[in-house]
Amino acid sequence: MIKFGSLKIDPSEIGSRGNAILGIRDSGKTYTATLLAERLFDSGIPFIAFDPIGVWRFLRVPGNGRGYPVVVAGGQEGDLPLTVAGAPEIVRAAMANGVSLVIDLFDIRLSKADWKRIVTACVRVLLHENSRHGLRHVFIEEAAEFAPQRIGPDQGQVYAEIEKLARMGGNSRLGYTLINQRAEEVNKAVLELCDNLFLHRQKGRNSLNALAKWLDIGNVKDGKAIIETLSTLPSGQCWAWLGGAEHAELIKVPTKNSLHPDRRLMRGENAVIAPKAIDVGKFVETMRGTLGDIEQEAKTLEEVKADNTKLKRELAAAQRAAGTTEITELRRALDELMQQRNSLCESLRSIYAIAQSVPNEIVRIPRGSQSESPGSIPRRDPERMPKTAPARPAAAAASAAGQTGDLPAGERAVLTVIAQHPDGCTREQLSVIAGYKRSTRNLYLQRLASRGFISRDDTVDLIMATDEGIAALGDFEPLPTGVALRDYWLDRLPEGERKLLTIICDFYPAMIGRDKLGDEAGYKRSTRNLYLQKLASRKLISADSVGVRASRILFD
Repeated sequence: MIKFGSLKIDPSEIGSRGNAILGIRDSGKTYTATLLAERLFDSGIPFIAFDPIGVWRFLRVPGNGRGYPVVVAGGQEGDLPLTVAGAPEIVRAAMANGVSLVIDLFDIRLSKADWKRIVTACVRVLLHENSRHGLRHVFIEEAAEFAPQRIGPDQGQVYAEIEKLARMGGNSRLGYTLINQRAEEVNKAVLELCDNLFLHRQKGRNSLNALAKWLDIGNVKDGKAIIETLSTLPSGQCWAWLGGAEHAELIKVPTKNSLHPDRRLMRGENAVIAPKAIDVGKFVETMRGTLGDIEQEAKTLEEVKADNTKLKRELAAAQRAAGTTEITELRRALDELMQQRNSLCESLRSIYAIAQSVPNEIVRIPRGSQSESPGSIPRRDPERMPKTAPARPAAAAASAAGQTGDLPAGERAVLTVIAQHPDGCTREQLSVIAGYKRSTRNLYLQRLASRGFISRDDTVDLIMATDEGIAALGDFEPLPTGVALRDYWLDRLPEGERKLLTIICDFYPAMIGRDKLGDEAGYKRSTRNLYLQKLASRKLISADSVGVRASRILFD
């Protein structure tokens, strides 16, 4: 059991759940977090800490007890170099070997953009690969850097991964602890998923108001009394509100085993302390070779990208230098071909019109008739002509036309889409599904309408196949229904539309906000809206300015 003052906490309970440790500078929040990491380590639960402040590396150094064999990647005294390309592989190796790991982001070679890319990639690896390695806990120091209340343009991807960790980390056998100075800086959608809360000293009206509302919503007894004490709470004391408890308890944080540096030590004013008191040599040596290969691959990839860019520029320059003579000749040849095509189309229309006017049955002239001569056109014999031509039902004629395959490919494709929607489909829906431009689509619709294969209701912009059209089409694959329809579209949609539809369906029957959807998928606003427009055109979703919901037809 983990003892926090008068509290006794099951290590697997706190290690598998979400925790938040909040407190202003020098209130003891990081001390509490690293103490919790020590206790989890002692209980056999490895951890990984993302540390932008450069303090967690001192877990290796004995303080009042002993140091811990953690591996530090990056920072001033790292065992391993830390890069955007190499960080995910370090995490994979740590999971496979049961190693506790500190990702020290306090590195002069790393920018804040690098921090976000590293955390994004590492958390993604943890979510998708940790489940087979057992329970692991994730500490996120300065949590507002990665899950801010106001999400900036460069924070969407890292926030999406942290939000997934908070919401679905349990499925990957991951717990997490958010560490931050002020509650109002951390995104509420993430913070409110925490099971346990440790409140150190807080000052400032906004911070206290935010916490007061939170405690009030959580129906915490004596919430007002807790708020009144927060501004004067001594360092090393905190209010602990654990999941399922009716009230919070004021506790004094126990003493750590490892060294916790004060600010004088961090500035180098005290005697230098050897930070590598614990030997992690074998793991580090193995990883150094692996990271060297990764960095070389990343460097080679950048060189290939640079070569491709250079070749594209050279090709464009060569094309410009070649002049316009060849292009002019090609355009002239293309114009001639288009003229020939248009002339042929006019001829075919004329032939079709003549063919439509010829009676359905032609009476042959007997052989040997005087009117039959070489090269002459047989004449009709009035005595042998029927008084009226036998009627041929339009459906039968269309069926014969469909069976003989005289529907051109484009018209057949358009008619198939219309037939698959017996309740009718819109022009926009038809364009998106069939994949034709507006002008091409309208041409095919005009031809189908002239043959009586479709009917149009312009008042509601719906197009439906007639009985004649269905007969002319012959065999076609009708759309499935319900879940089978959803699988049908997920197998056929382009990647972007498929990714959004999968996320939207996961939330059905509830809506998902547009911003949250974009963050989940990792798309910018313009890209997200383009894919949503196409999904709406296919009638697979309903969307408004607030959110998006999957269509009911994908589930009924």
